[in-house]
Amino acid sequence: MNHSSSELTRSLTNCRESLLLEIEQIPDEQVPELLQIISLFRQRQMTNQESEDNWQKAMNQLEKSNPIKRKQQQQKLKQLFESWNEPDEEQDQKETWEIIKSLKGVSI
Repeated sequence: MNHSSSELTRSLTNCRESLLLEIEQIPDEQVPELLQIISLFRQRQMTNQESEDNWQKAMNQLEKSNPIKRKQQQQKLKQLFESWNEPDEEQDQKETWEIIKSLKGVSI
C-alpha cells in the first residue's frame, strides 16, 4: 500500500468513525427517518452512476455508428431535447401535481 492509499484509508476510517458518533447521538425515534435519508442517498448515487454509464454507452454507440445513421440519431436527440423545453399542457401539469401531492413524505 502506497503512502497516498494509506492516507485515504485513514481518512475514510476517520470519516466512518465520525459518522457513527453522529448516528449514536440521534434520538431513537429519529433513526427510521435517518435510515430513509441514507437509503435515498445511496439509491441516488447508484442511479447517478447508472445514468452516467448509460450516457457513456449511448455516446459510444453514436460515435461507432455510420455517418448517416449518426446524423439521424443526432436529429432525433435534438428533437427530444427541444420537446422537453416545450411547456406542458395544462392537463399534464394537473396530473403531475396530483401525483406529487399523493407521494408520501413529499412536501412542496
